[in-house]
Amino acid sequence: MKLPEYRPGNCIVCGSTRSGKSTAEVIAIIAAALAGTVAIVVIDPHVRSLAWNAFVQLVGRGLWKRVLFDQLSNLSRVLGYRFLRPSRSSNPYVRDAENEQTIRENMDVLLRRRDVQSLASHPLTEDFTFDAHQLALYQPSNVSAADVRFAFQILEPRFRELLRDCTRSAVQEKFRAIADGRIKPGQYGSAQRLIRSVYESPAFTLRCQSTFDLHRFLDQRGILLVEGGAQGLSADTASTILGSIVLQVIHYARSRPKSIPRVLLVLDEATNANLIGAAGHEIRALAELQKKGLDIHILCQSPSFPSAFVEDGVFTNCVEHHWFFAANDAVAQKAARDLGDPEYRQRVRGLRRGERYVKWLNRVTFERITPLPDPWVFPGLADKKAYKALSEIRKRPEYWSPSCENPSTSSTDDTNAASESSNSPTITSASPATSLPSSPAERLRTVRSPDSADNAGSEPSATS
Repeated sequence: MKLPEYRPGNCIVCGSTRSGKSTAEVIAIIAAALAGTVAIVVIDPHVRSLAWNAFVQLVGRGLWKRVLFDQLSNLSRVLGYRFLRPSRSSNPYVRDAENEQTIRENMDVLLRRRDVQSLASHPLTEDFTFDAHQLALYQPSNVSAADVRFAFQILEPRFRELLRDCTRSAVQEKFRAIADGRIKPGQYGSAQRLIRSVYESPAFTLRCQSTFDLHRFLDQRGILLVEGGAQGLSADTASTILGSIVLQVIHYARSRPKSIPRVLLVLDEATNANLIGAAGHEIRALAELQKKGLDIHILCQSPSFPSAFVEDGVFTNCVEHHWFFAANDAVAQKAARDLGDPEYRQRVRGLRRGERYVKWLNRVTFERITPLPDPWVFPGLADKKAYKALSEIRKRPEYWSPSCENPSTSSTDDTNAASESSNSPTITSASPATSLPSSPAERLRTVRSPDSADNAGSEPSATS
């Protein structure tokens, strides 16, 4: 099957479930990958859907060495992003402006779980949430975005470290007032709840380690596939992680000195997963970053964006519109208005799977999509090859393995365990029993030792 050439530009793709959106988008992703000049980021809130199908095809074409795959529900081998990246500008005014933009973008992602555009009507929450991010951002060395959660935990050692090292005196003084009780919890409680709702999630905090430089990866024309998941992952946490990665890609395109390589950013289920925020960061990217080499493909079942402003921005700044089968009559009406003829209302509702109308500038064409063939022919072999490639990918240094803390082991043992875990090709966590000493006598001594007294209630069942 001959693939079409990759066509740069923003694109909006609308269609009901099982209409063929993902099938067509996989072809676009593979075409971009084969071009060799395009970096790719695919954001997919589903499991074994668009991201996985693209990965299977990439493996079949020998391109898996360019790929990093992040399954959000997997906490054994994790990519560590820099979600809170301080400005490095030598101009203090530019530096403060860029840092403020970074903080505002992170706050926007947090607010999506509340379906609000801003905290303007809640000034105390806005101020304390902003200052909490400043406390973590204005440090002499890079810190984890997860450190923001310590901003109001005055008894934590990490809070005292952040307070001591903060380079912004006004912020430092404000949190000293919180620490000594001059500012009461009732004033900052709402901001603390907003931050802790996501920033304390293991899936988020583990991904805040600085093991993976997304900017450098995209410079090298890498392909990042991010897949969501329901197991052990709340919708709020998934939305925050996915939204943060999207903002990182936008920041990369905006801040780099050159517009090469071109970057394809694919947002699957953009409306259902809140990947297009009401604050308009993604809309500004659609409008401003084409000349900086960023192409955004927005896939959705219904173009029900947060506001009319956002919806107009999407359709205005996407030069290519794809309409697949629409089960919802309201969506079919939008398609007819967009395609320029009332007759398209019934035509869109009569499309079969893989059929679509494409509006390119002012021209409308009808197309049938032919799915990519199985790269390995034999049934089941494609998935086996993909899983084998995934296990090899997870051995790379961009991933890290969080070690399970065990109070009965020494710090040296913890370091060794972390090192062994980071070199392990497996992706499953060890069971609690495997972290105990192997000898029955050693287990008995461990249970009775003073260091493990806190766990005395839970250990006998594992050692009997």
